[in-house]
Amino acid sequence: MPAVVARLKRFVRSAFFNVVWIPSVAVVLAGSAPPYIVAWVVWRGATAFLPKWVYQVGDDFLYFIYQNCVLFFFEYMTGVQVLVDGDYKEIFSKKENAIYLGNHQSTVDWVLSNMVAVRQGSLGNLRYVMKSSLQQIPLYGLYFYEHGCIYVNRGNFDPEKMIAGLSYLRHPRINTWMVVFPEGTRYGLARKPRSTSNAIDNSAPLQLAAQQDGNLPDVKKEGSLRTPKVELKHHLTPKSRGTWLALQTLRQQTNAVYSASVVYDGCIDETGKRRVAPQILGFLRRESKWIYIHLKRIPIDEVPSREADFQAWLDDLFTEKDKLIGDFFSPDAETRSRALARGKPARSHLAAAIFGLVTMAAISIPFFLSSAGKALYWKVTIFGSLIGYSRLALAAVA
Repeated sequence: MPAVVARLKRFVRSAFFNVVWIPSVAVVLAGSAPPYIVAWVVWRGATAFLPKWVYQVGDDFLYFIYQNCVLFFFEYMTGVQVLVDGDYKEIFSKKENAIYLGNHQSTVDWVLSNMVAVRQGSLGNLRYVMKSSLQQIPLYGLYFYEHGCIYVNRGNFDPEKMIAGLSYLRHPRINTWMVVFPEGTRYGLARKPRSTSNAIDNSAPLQLAAQQDGNLPDVKKEGSLRTPKVELKHHLTPKSRGTWLALQTLRQQTNAVYSASVVYDGCIDETGKRRVAPQILGFLRRESKWIYIHLKRIPIDEVPSREADFQAWLDDLFTEKDKLIGDFFSPDAETRSRALARGKPARSHLAAAIFGLVTMAAISIPFFLSSAGKALYWKVTIFGSLIGYSRLALAAVA
């Protein structure tokens, strides 16, 4: 009888998450896209003849609202405990421009950068280096580009296009956290050989012209390749080129590099063996009870500017990150417990998350109160997506 009851509980729990909870989250976050885009277009039009930084301040505020709504579901409704370690007190104490370097293992990693940024007051300033396939997301594919995110084609990386995209963010009154995952793809043992190969194939050094005149850097290939210095256990081999270009292009506006080393509850079995980290659906099913985030702040003047030196620096950084989270995958339970105990509960920002949810509801609900509103909703969804796809295709942004 107890076994039957246990199976019934598991069935009910699974049914709730798969039939009720996850579809509800999807409806709210995806369904609010057309109203959000309408609000963005109105602001874009209102600031068309004003300095571009004025538009960006308002756009970043809109992004702050939406991403707080995301955090309401992914942080507070999942009940996950955010544990922080390292230089978090210094990072959370003042707002600044930064390059955020994270280890990549889950489709939730972007939400974790939200969790860090909101605690500094920089949530709206987040922008990402993203794979080009994400352009296909209806409505948001174009919006991310207009917000300042950078699309890259991993199979055919074009440095000139990346620099052109980053040039907009060089304005001194536009604040930015540029999020980069140098591994380029999510961690998985089956992916490690391919990642190591890509790190070699894609790392022919580039050379930037001097930037004293404030112009964009010129890029040329020098043709030499590097071989990764060490075999990493818990990370894929980092690719340095895109990270270096982002850093060099934004160096004058950037205060620091943040190295984020993340461990998810659920990616470790009872023996310390590594498993695949929970992805979006698993995360929403509460498969992670905690997330450990170690943050290291590196002043920008301590980061090498020459590409060859930067490649070695990045290798050393990932070697350090690998050792830092290694105790979480120890076969010794006490060692794993001590590693987790290093993390301290992060301060809650529930009020901001509720503000984001309520504001998105206030923007969205009026569309469903009249037939004209519903018609506009579907027109924005269909034609807005088509216009977005056309705009991105014509611009050839990746």
